[in-house]
Amino acid sequence: MKPIRDPNLFRCVAVGNWGWSIRWNDDDGLELSADGLWRLAREQAGDAMPCRQFREWRKRNGLSLSGAADALGISRRMVAYYDSGERMIPRHIMLACLGFEILKDRRTGPADEAREGGAPSGNPASQQQRLIRPSPPP
Repeated sequence: MKPIRDPNLFRCVAVGNWGWSIRWNDDDGLELSADGLWRLAREQAGDAMPCRQFREWRKRNGLSLSGAADALGISRRMVAYYDSGERMIPRHIMLACLGFEILKDRRTGPADEAREGGAPSGNPASQQQRLIRPSPPP
């Protein structure tokens, strides 16, 4: 989707076949479905968590799909859907991920983090900014 950052190409947007997508150039195959556009709008509004951030959260906390399911109180299958981007990650799951990290930091404390080689977070607001920063467009 990087090519549509060009203002000249971006202005050439047209409604796709059957009205369920927008497209830019038939030759390049640049097309965005209505569902994809809706998902991007929800993520930019802060109502959903991008799957990339969800995967980063799992990696940062050393959680497998099953471990993330246990931590969030949801099924492993739903975690797999979120991780793959097959399902939109709702706001309450995004907030649960944030809460998990805050509680984890409180349990381990600054001294434990220093031993593990991590920097103490100190401020829960910094946790929120790290987890819920706006994503650049695809």
